[in-house]
Amino acid sequence: MKLFVRTLILIVFIQASFFVASATAGSTAGEETTIEVFYKNQPPSMETLSQVESFLSSYQGDFDIRYLDMEEPDNAAYMQSLGFPIEHFPFGIAINGKTSARVGGETIVFGNFPGFMHHIGRHQGNWTLDHLEAVMMDPEKLLPDNPVIENNPGGEQDQQQQERQGQGQRQGRGQRQ
Repeated sequence: MKLFVRTLILIVFIQASFFVASATAGSTAGEETTIEVFYKNQPPSMETLSQVESFLSSYQGDFDIRYLDMEEPDNAAYMQSLGFPIEHFPFGIAINGKTSARVGGETIVFGNFPGFMHHIGRHQGNWTLDHLEAVMMDPEKLLPDNPVIENNPGGEQDQQQQERQGQGQRQGRGQRQ
């Protein structure tokens, strides 16, 4: 009888172990994904932040979302390590420490203003909220190396950088208002 009870306890223990292992192995990509949003306390950046916050609010429990004021010294140093400039730069997003991705055959850089902000006419990025969502749902789209963004006063970008980023921007495509 003792052997039967011990065997039964062992079987229950093994089944419980498999149950716990399978419950923790089924974690979603969002549980491991960190999204860092860099902004300035300036009107165009705050307008962008408002729309990005609204978009990300439905994902708050699924992702580790952090909002970082880029004018704080610690955040500025971190931004530079990601390839973002600390001057003449309005907005940026890093996902798991990466700032670019391949989405729909295009290289997308999550720096400068997204498509819905192109009405201001400067610091135009090539990303949209649809691009952001695509990478959030599939972090494998992230590229291994962060590009170095170089903005100039007044929002003018280096010509080569515009050509690299311009490949991904199609006005009206995949942009949420």
